[in-house]
Amino acid sequence: MALDFDTAVSTRHAILTQINETTWSLRDIGSANGTCVNGKEIPAMQDVVLTLGDRITLGHWTAIAFTANN
Repeated sequence: MALDFDTAVSTRHAILTQINETTWSLRDIGSANGTCVNGKEIPAMQDVVLTLGDRITLGHWTAIAFTANN
């Protein structure tokens, strides 16, 4: 996904991985400006398991809500 409108999002910023049918993880892959989940910066190069309702922030203001799709 390209996010050209937020220049603080790195070209290779984070990886979202599906672990199983209901579980996903997020990993910041050494981005310049970090990745936050629910307002807290996550450590680079470590997987963080996401919970429904989590809010992911990339760059200065790009926010993504992690929700279920029934």
